Amino acid sequence: FGFGSYYANHMVLQKEPVRAVIWGYGIVGAIIHVIVQRENTTFTHKMTAVKEGGLGNISVWNVSLEPVGPGGPFLIIAEQTYFRRVDKIVLKDVYFGDIWLCGGQSNMAMTVSQVIPFFPLLEELYGEKSVLLSG
Repeated sequence: FGFGSYYANHMVLQKEPVRAVIWGYGIVGAIIHVIVQRENTTFTHKMTAVKEGGLGNISVWNVSLEPVGPGGPFLIIAEQTYFRRVDKIVLKDVYFGDIWLCGGQSNMAMTVSQVIPFFPLLEELYGEKSVLLSG
């Protein structure tokens, strides 16, 4: 039982109006619950079954979450129930938002270092740390 390889702690999922898709692997016949929580409040709860079609008794499951507004951090909880056995995986520090990838050649008009001074203004306007920088 597990998530697809690119789901992990500290990730960003697409915010509203799009429905973020979560998928993974499980035992055929198992029931999967996916819950999105923030501060003990459940934002969405989806359930699906693992259907045949994989290799042996392992196959793929997926759910489309209800649209979630920008922000975080959230927990993404996945539970697999197969007969009396329950397995649980929790992804922590998950945000919903947009990801912008910038790249180019040496002739780009503005570098990231020129934009960093504006981050406090964005935080003030949106009320939380809305811009995360990763190098």
